[in-house]
Amino acid sequence: MERGFKQLRLEILAQSKVTDNMSPAYLYAWDDSVFPILHDDEAAEFGHAINEYIDSFDISLEIVLTVVNHLNLLAMKKKYQTFYELERSFGGKFDEQYGRAKLISICRYLYLSDCFNSDFWNTLLDEGKHPSEASYIFYPFNKEDILLTESF
Repeated sequence: MERGFKQLRLEILAQSKVTDNMSPAYLYAWDDSVFPILHDDEAAEFGHAINEYIDSFDISLEIVLTVVNHLNLLAMKKKYQTFYELERSFGGKFDEQYGRAKLISICRYLYLSDCFNSDFWNTLLDEGKHPSEASYIFYPFNKEDILLTESF
């Protein structure tokens, strides 16, 4: 199963080099191994059988879904969190399941997917209330930065 996942991932990232049809969020998810929970239609359109590899992503469907549900609930109530507050909600920066790097990756995927409003994102990355590496969430995704190697 792992070999099939790596092959599909490499094919998707290679395909991105010759087509402009894939969204930056979808490509970012594959590049950073975040389950692309919001892109079922895009996966189906390109014939990518992502549901066969739910547990192969470094950041699994279950983890992404838990964070997305938490953030959706906050957004619906308009009770936004800073990144440090979000991190504490999920056990702190060193938590094995939801540590800092995973939260940054998930948030970047959601940002690239145009989820939530500017108040949400501005609060999350309020000055002095997030680690410097969380600023990466706002960086534009450039498919030219994708490195095609087998050692994912």
